[in-house]
Amino acid sequence: MKKIYLVLFVFILASVGYFAQAMTVSGDIGYSVGLKTGLTQDGTAVATSVSLSFVEGGVTFGYEVVDNLTVGARIGIAYAPIQSTDIQTIYGTSTANTFMPLDIMVVASYKYAFDGFGIGVNAGGGLSTPDFFGNFGWMVRTTLEGFYSFNDFSLSLGAGVEMRNYTVGTGRNLDFIGLPIVLRFNYSF
Repeated sequence: MKKIYLVLFVFILASVGYFAQAMTVSGDIGYSVGLKTGLTQDGTAVATSVSLSFVEGGVTFGYEVVDNLTVGARIGIAYAPIQSTDIQTIYGTSTANTFMPLDIMVVASYKYAFDGFGIGVNAGGGLSTPDFFGNFGWMVRTTLEGFYSFNDFSLSLGAGVEMRNYTVGTGRNLDFIGLPIVLRFNYSF
């Protein structure tokens, strides 16, 4: 089943690339303030004081499908500045020592510009693995951004909502809802 998704993903990217008007490369860095973190074991809430927030960064490669609408793929990494005892609480084991999600996402963005300034929406979702492919989950993020463009370069700042869900052991799930604040650099060619 995973091979079918991979072939479908490659086909979609190739199709978008064929009809693309321009190619873009974006880099982003941000901080996602945790609003709610839930930890469950077999559907029952686990009493925990673990509170997550993430320092995030990534690179997006996209194609402008039509004017101001870009579709692409993002590879990013997030770091949760928490203590090792909190990481062990998340996984429910004393041997856990890493919680640094790797995100592989499909993203879409739309921008409306006027005299160099503008507003845009950036949304995406996909696979996320908190411990380098030991456990898996998903994440989605949507941000509303204000930007300034000059020539083929733009700089934007925005905020939105982010949701993550991970399977961190047998019957054990971690849910996260946060408020991402993102600084993005974008170059079109």
